[in-house]
Amino acid sequence: YKRQEFTQDETFLKERAYPVLKGAAEFILDYLVEDKDGYLVVVPSTSPENAYIHPELNKAVRITRGSTYHTSIVRVVFEAVVQGSKILDTNKRFRARLEGSLRKLPPLRIGADGTIQEWIEDYKENDPKHRHVSHLIGLHPFSLITEEDPQLLGAAAKTLDKRGFGGDVGWSNAWKVCFFARIGDAQQAHWYLSRLIARNAFGNLMNACWPGRVFQIDGNFSGTAGIAEMLLQSRGRQIHLLPALPKAWPDGKVTGLLARGNCEVDIYWKAGTLTRADIESPTGGTFQIRYAGEARTVEIAAGQCYSFVP
Repeated sequence: YKRQEFTQDETFLKERAYPVLKGAAEFILDYLVEDKDGYLVVVPSTSPENAYIHPELNKAVRITRGSTYHTSIVRVVFEAVVQGSKILDTNKRFRARLEGSLRKLPPLRIGADGTIQEWIEDYKENDPKHRHVSHLIGLHPFSLITEEDPQLLGAAAKTLDKRGFGGDVGWSNAWKVCFFARIGDAQQAHWYLSRLIARNAFGNLMNACWPGRVFQIDGNFSGTAGIAEMLLQSRGRQIHLLPALPKAWPDGKVTGLLARGNCEVDIYWKAGTLTRADIESPTGGTFQIRYAGEARTVEIAAGQCYSFVP
């Protein structure tokens, strides 16, 4: 579905993406159960490799119901199928069923300590510095946690601060590049990127995962995604330029980055300030361009290049 978001390719959506996502949604609907609070939840559910302290057993437990990680995935799949069915004007009855189910999913919650709750209950953490931060999957790669809800975004930032540095593994450091880029913390994103390259890479820059220095490509994929997120972010038809540009990159340019809405973006900056961005879309349309607190709505004609100058 992300491919359709970026390319607006309805043929791909109709023939490949939508059937797969619809099938996944059908499976999930059969798998969900209603819990004691009336929420639809995944059971059994985990938050990968992490555990909480069970309040009655007083020991570390991994299994629960409706973890934030699993619920976020369910929400994204359902929303993608709802949106896809609207674009294709199909399966209206199934769409309505998904919309009803979405209303019964557990919401993202902020715990007593001000962080995003990892579990459906506000359990005590077994390992507060755990290298996995799976409950922030809604921050990246998905967009369930954005600046549109400052409280959730602030809670995500507190979550990252509380986790701190947990486990010197490449994929974890790379994912944190993406997390900090999404919350606009350029310096911390750059710190994790530097650590990824200096401590978690072989001489050829392939990701090296501890222990044993084993090649693991997750760090390479997430690291390059993090660099892109520092320079360009998009959601819907909103394009955010240089959202997390670190001081270490005062002058530069990047060309050929893709934004949702079928746009190709070239960005140029000097002394830490955007000088120009060229945005071209084969399909055109209305876009909102954001930079340094400014938001400008523009019309881009199909096949034409629009130059944004702050």
